[in-house]
Amino acid sequence: MLSALALLVLAAAPANLVNAKVETREGAGRLAAIVKELAASGPAPAWIAYEEPGRGPGGGCCYELRHSRVQCPGCVLEGDRHFTFTTQGDAKSLEANTGVRVLLRVANGRVSDVRAYSAGCPIDAAGRRVVWLDGVPSAESLAVLRTLVTQLDDDALEAIAQHADPAADALLVEYARDGRTGDVRSQALFWLAQVASRKAVGAIDRAIAEDPETQVKEQAVFALSEMPDGEGVPHLIALARSHRNPAVREKAFFWLGESEDPRALAFFEDVLKN
Repeated sequence: MLSALALLVLAAAPANLVNAKVETREGAGRLAAIVKELAASGPAPAWIAYEEPGRGPGGGCCYELRHSRVQCPGCVLEGDRHFTFTTQGDAKSLEANTGVRVLLRVANGRVSDVRAYSAGCPIDAAGRRVVWLDGVPSAESLAVLRTLVTQLDDDALEAIAQHADPAADALLVEYARDGRTGDVRSQALFWLAQVASRKAVGAIDRAIAEDPETQVKEQAVFALSEMPDGEGVPHLIALARSHRNPAVREKAFFWLGESEDPRALAFFEDVLKN
């Protein structure tokens, strides 16, 4: 049996994690156990953090408008989220990083928050204890996040979506089809459209055709509008042209109008002529 001391490793926490009481541990094979241990350690909140391969350059950070320019000065984990970094993040530093940092807030026996930020995003831990885990396999990360979907649905699904592991896409497809609530299914469709367009189309078509809730059908139409590079526009046109559900057709028309896509304009012109 390894002692708790032996689990501490020399790998340093990232330099852009600041204002934190950091300890580092080996994470491989231990993520679920560490989450359980720290959640049960008392009422004082702590954060568990680790890095996984992400979808690509850039990624989530916290933005604000300064002097008419959008900047990314970083994210604050606790409190009112004022940005306090003296060395601010920028687009170049975000684009240079392809990893995603997953952060789990634990206290009072449970995980109370999930965050997923780009590895290039500075993070202010607001003085909290942060246990940085080294070497967490993506399969372990996804397994733990899966257990959190029922209580932290959108945040957990977003964190799942940021993983480069193909198993993340399979999880999103599963939740889009079989999520326990309409909100979970809707959010899974949204994130699937953001990160896995080809797989999203099948899940979206299935939701529009089969989901029992109109809210989910409408969210599926919105998800088409969120697909990158206008990939969803032809599908929206097809729905607006001939779908039998009037709520689906109405939403398709609306999101086509918001798209400013030349194909949508040509479709509207055709509708007006005929």
